[in-house]
Amino acid sequence: MKTHFSLKSIIGYTTITLLLFCLSIPASYSQESKEPEIIVNSFSPRENNGGVADFSIMFSHSVIDADLLFTELPKDAIRITPAVEGKARWIARDQIGFFLEGTLAPSVEYTFEIVKTGFVLTGQRKFTHQTAPFKIEKAEIGFQYDKELKKAKAVGTITLNYAVSIEGLDEFLSVLTGRGDKIDYTFQNQSPITKTVLIEIDDIAPLLEGSFLQAHIDKGFMCVGTEIGLEAPSAAHIQLGRVKELKVNQVYIVHRDSKPHIRVNFSSPITLEAIEKRINVEPSVHSQIVVNNYYLEIHGDIEFRSAYRVSIQRGLASEDGSILKDNYVIGLRVQDLPRNIRFTDDSFFLHRKGPMTLNLATSNIEEVGFGITKVYLDSLPRLIHQGKLTIEPSLNEEVITPLPLKDILQDKHAGVFKIVVYSDSGRAGYAEKL
Repeated sequence: MKTHFSLKSIIGYTTITLLLFCLSIPASYSQESKEPEIIVNSFSPRENNGGVADFSIMFSHSVIDADLLFTELPKDAIRITPAVEGKARWIARDQIGFFLEGTLAPSVEYTFEIVKTGFVLTGQRKFTHQTAPFKIEKAEIGFQYDKELKKAKAVGTITLNYAVSIEGLDEFLSVLTGRGDKIDYTFQNQSPITKTVLIEIDDIAPLLEGSFLQAHIDKGFMCVGTEIGLEAPSAAHIQLGRVKELKVNQVYIVHRDSKPHIRVNFSSPITLEAIEKRINVEPSVHSQIVVNNYYLEIHGDIEFRSAYRVSIQRGLASEDGSILKDNYVIGLRVQDLPRNIRFTDDSFFLHRKGPMTLNLATSNIEEVGFGITKVYLDSLPRLIHQGKLTIEPSLNEEVITPLPLKDILQDKHAGVFKIVVYSDSGRAGYAEKL
């Protein structure tokens, strides 16, 4: 059987085949040349992008040629609301870095909008960043001894989470006690713009009143580079450094040259410059303070049978850095001069042709007894005389009375004699001379 094709049928078949082949080519080509969709993979601040920029915008694909790396984008490429000065720069073929020229204000929501790209960007174009509230992150105060001023002072650091200007800061920054009283301070030498503020406190006594201290910044304060003041104050507890404690060991009355003085003993050495403005005696007396290392004496018009109140203010500092943490107050009563006998003469040789007297110094004693013993080199000593001597009384004063020996020893041979003197009735006081 033979099949016959007409010319028309052959042409028609060929046309259909070519048409189908031509239709298939564009479809295949379109699938192979379709551009990838570009979106923003991430928007991150410096703390989340490894520190490469203040803000980073990462795209899903590379969007620029290598020769555009590290070039700046047009100023209107990224819009920030509220407005902040800065520069956008390509830091990778798929990444834009935004570098601030100003400072973001605390507690503000900023919007970053990608406006111009030079390529087709799909998906999200706006991103927000909420800044942290302003706060005092940490406050610490410690103590130092100033060798030049001979006193203790306090130095401290107040650490903030935003940079501040030292100029004008004292109008907003306060150091407060637990009762809310302000403590005077000054700024140390430091950078004019900083996150760590250095302060110095001259009068440390308020710091020692209690453990609760506070650093406080009032509302309305503006951080560096911002025009928005704080809506609420910021406060933080101050960590007080360990204090080496200075102690008053003892306060008592001593007598010198028959006069009463007040003596104060400390646990560490002190200086006159440190103590003279921090010690007080009531009732007030005209006095002089004498300091000798660990103790001091108050010399002045201190009267017998009188009561005094000695007070020492907290904050007194020793040269080793120890500090008196609490006010010290004590009451004293000056008792009568203790009954006492002593020989005033240093010489122990009496010339037979001289006055042959020994002077006795006594206090609050009206009569003394005495005994004279002759000392032998080859035998026991022998008592050769006993007697009494009347003392002219004078309350709380040392009285000098001569003890005559000439009549007692005139018929005795030269030798070595021991003289013992004791107070009346033997109640107190004793002296001897060889």
